[in-house]
Amino acid sequence: ERPAAARAAGFTAVELWWPWVDAPVPEQAELDALRDALKDAGTRLAGLNFYAGQLPGPDRGALSVPGAESEKFRANVPV
Repeated sequence: ERPAAARAAGFTAVELWWPWVDAPVPEQAELDALRDALKDAGTRLAGLNFYAGQLPGPDRGALSVPGAESEKFRANVPV
């Protein structure tokens, strides 16, 4: 819905927070759905934040914590 709302407000490009809070590597179908929403709205993606975990919760700075959370970020980079 967000790309369509941006287009309705007159924007042709959007920036997004990482929309899959629990998935540093979302399913291909979810990536395809985002691509299709952008295309259907007539917008292009100008920026997409990296996976950052549960920002309202305990995950701020997760990249600096060795182990599972920093590995999730590393897996997210190619996406």
